[in-house]
Formats: sequence, structure tokens, C-alpha cells
Amino acid sequence: LSEGCSDAVRSTLEVAKELIKGASSVRDAVENMKMCVDTVPEYITTLETLSADVMMAIGFSFADYDMDAYPPGEDLGLYKACRTFQDETSSPMEKVANFFQLLGEDAEEEEEYPGLVAEEG
Repeated sequence: LSEGCSDAVRSTLEVAKELIKGASSVRDAVENMKMCVDTVPEYITTLETLSADVMMAIGFSFADYDMDAYPPGEDLGLYKACRTFQDETSSPMEKVANFFQLLGEDAEEEEEYPGLVAEEG
């Protein structure tokens, strides 16, 4: 695990959650995260629901990565996910977008969360 990972994830998600909730529409928030608007599940009609689902998907994905993180190494999803959130050159929304892009590269995660990790469309 990368030192400072939990703090980087926590602080990023606190800001991203507020940015999602403060967007002008669900569509706008989805586009800001570079997600495919056409694949957002129909039940996501409010920014609150979108925010909750994004946070839940990130939490579940980190749990999945954590279970697969032995032996530790830089080639593992957990390490790559941590580095994504520790990237100081990216905004919080860019970090979330980059995280979902990383998930999209992981076939198992893409199968589990297809509406959230699909390519922008």
C-alpha cells in the first residue's frame, strides 16, 4: 500500500462528494467524472443518489482491490488506485474519473459496475 493512501482517498472523496451534489444536473456531474451518460442506471435521478452510488462503488472497489493485494506490489490494482488518488496534479473530479478509468481496465470490476466504469459516451 502506498503511504498516505487513506488520507488522499478520504480528502478527495470529501471534495468530490460536494462537487457532485453541487453540479447543475446528474448529466453534468456524470460528464465531469468522464462517465458515459447513457449507461447511468435509470434509478439515478438525483445528485444525492449519484453521489451515494459513486462513493459506494469506490468503497466496494477498494475492498475488492484490498482482498487481492497479497503479496503487495506496484502492479496491483490497490497500489494503482492509491497512486490515482495521490496524484497532486489532478483535481478531485479528475481523480474520480481516473479511478473509474482504472476500474474499466480491470475486467472483473467492469463486470461488477458496468454503468459506472463504461467509457465516456
